[in-house]
Amino acid sequence: MPAAQIAFIHDAETDVAKKLLFDAVIAGRVRILLGSTEKMGAGTNVQRLLIALHHLDAPWRPRDIEQREGRILRQGNSNKEVQIFRYVTEGSFDAYMWQTLETKARFIHQVMRGETSVRSAEDLESGALTYAEIKAIASGNPAVVEKIKIDTEVRTLDQLRAVHANQQRHIRWEIRDLPRQITEAKHHLASIAADIETRNANDTDEYSMTVGNRVFAGKGAREESATALTFAILTWRNDQSLQSGEDVINGLM
Repeated sequence: MPAAQIAFIHDAETDVAKKLLFDAVIAGRVRILLGSTEKMGAGTNVQRLLIALHHLDAPWRPRDIEQREGRILRQGNSNKEVQIFRYVTEGSFDAYMWQTLETKARFIHQVMRGETSVRSAEDLESGALTYAEIKAIASGNPAVVEKIKIDTEVRTLDQLRAVHANQQRHIRWEIRDLPRQITEAKHHLASIAADIETRNANDTDEYSMTVGNRVFAGKGAREESATALTFAILTWRNDQSLQSGEDVINGLM
């Protein structure tokens, strides 16, 4: 194949050069176009004569695969059938990367369709290889890879079991504490009901209230007395002669 029919998209450093390159691919003058996912992702519309796509490596995200294959699997391609090639080298990280992509894609598909039944999901972007996993992948021995995979799953299940046990202990503690919470809530509700009755019984035009040594009456007395009473209650803890908020109210009213 003549060298003129092979192009590297990174050589097109300007928008004008990139447009000329794309026009050459669309016209068939350039038959092979090489480039990265970032350079040949969205906006690369050269699909008219494309017949084959070659994945020379495995990216980290499933969406990168979609971006690559979206260059050839799109409307405007004149070919009824196209070919997509993926290359994997035995004993390298290729198999691990493609496995990771499969796991991510399956998880994303389940979430989007609401099919997942798990209560929580692991952050797939934060995965890291252990030394054992690196050794297993580099060995190229499927049995070693499978053993490391099972060991990793066992460790994960042990961690999940510990988390579940902690959650159960916390739930049991909450159940034992519920009677106290219910009693306090009932007492609080009764206090609010009594306050409402007191408010309704004193809902007259001639309003008067004594807070400490001051009597509030006349225009704006309700708001002023409420502010003074609130301040007195919030500062009652500093007065060692008073035992509770009820003593404050009894001493002020």
